[in-house]
Amino acid sequence: MTKSFRILPAVLLALFAATAARAADLVLEVDGVEQATGEILVALYGKDDPWMRKPRTGQRVAATAGTTRVVFRELPEGDYAAVIFQDLDGDRRLARNSFGLPLEPWGFTNDAAAPFGPPGFDAARIAVAGTGATAVVRLRTQPPEPVAAR
Repeated sequence: MTKSFRILPAVLLALFAATAARAADLVLEVDGVEQATGEILVALYGKDDPWMRKPRTGQRVAATAGTTRVVFRELPEGDYAAVIFQDLDGDRRLARNSFGLPLEPWGFTNDAAAPFGPPGFDAARIAVAGTGATAVVRLRTQPPEPVAAR
């Protein structure tokens, strides 16, 4: 019985060490922030999360002109994708025009293109391994096209 109690701390230590080794940080460098106005909102999705519907987690950080850093700590290793936008008007929603196009700066991880709507998870996917990952996300602006005078 006392032998079991001597082994127990070693077993627990090994379990906690194995768990910690599988957690990693994801650093998103949000580039192209033109104004230090509002917040940068990030929705982070895992590969099993409903893409663009229910994020695994999210963060809001004050916008810093130039580059704003957002850090997700101790994520399980795996594939992730993020949707980012700068909330200029403070309503915590992506403002859109009457055609549904974004009026506030936005972006996706992996610099995924969105020519006719949001990209799929795989296009925005980034891998987070034991050493962590850093990704640069470029904010885009897509104001409505002006109607040419005729």
